[in-house]
Amino acid sequence: MEEVLRLIRGSYVEEVDGRGLMAGALDGVTDALDPFSVYVPASEVESYRAAREIGRRRSGLLVLKERGTAYVAAVDRGSPAAEAGLKQADIVSMINGRSSREMPLWEVRRQLAGPVGSEVLLELVRPSEEDPIEIGLVLAENEPLPPEFKEVRGIGVLTISSFDAGTAALVAEAVAGYEGDSLLVDLRGVAGGSVAGAYAVAGRFAQGDLGSLCSTARIAH
Repeated sequence: MEEVLRLIRGSYVEEVDGRGLMAGALDGVTDALDPFSVYVPASEVESYRAAREIGRRRSGLLVLKERGTAYVAAVDRGSPAAEAGLKQADIVSMINGRSSREMPLWEVRRQLAGPVGSEVLLELVRPSEEDPIEIGLVLAENEPLPPEFKEVRGIGVLTISSFDAGTAALVAEAVAGYEGDSLLVDLRGVAGGSVAGAYAVAGRFAQGDLGSLCSTARIAH
């Protein structure tokens, strides 16, 4: 990386901002790793930690970046993002008037964790629409919906919106009394959350070191 920066400084006619180049390079490296990796400059760590603590609680929206393109990875049911009309796979081209391509992922997440009542202006590109869509997302305190269970043509359908420490207990309560031999677990729209909570839920349907499924339930997602 140092060699590349040296070549850029020596080749450009105008003076180059070394810090900006380094930040852009590190942001590109994490983007290449996977959509969840984030590079945060030292000066922004504290504000990012605060935004990460809020997470999707005020927007219900998870935006990731891949190869510089920001897109909607998940929309929580019943959240401000869902009510505003955002959909999974929407491409987010602009955020508050700025190109999302030039905005690092940590800043995207900070924008979506702003004060309650504030509005985030989004420009979206949706394959089914010819022109970009403009949406004003008003942030509000939002609690994920609890697991929902229903029977469809004799098959149990369990819809889970998020995973946290209490999800496993709510799942057990939701499916209590169900005696069918098939259970469909709907995880559409779920991305992120508590890993421990997800394992706790899986543990109610699977057993053994390799997580082999119990004979009483078949799980699909």
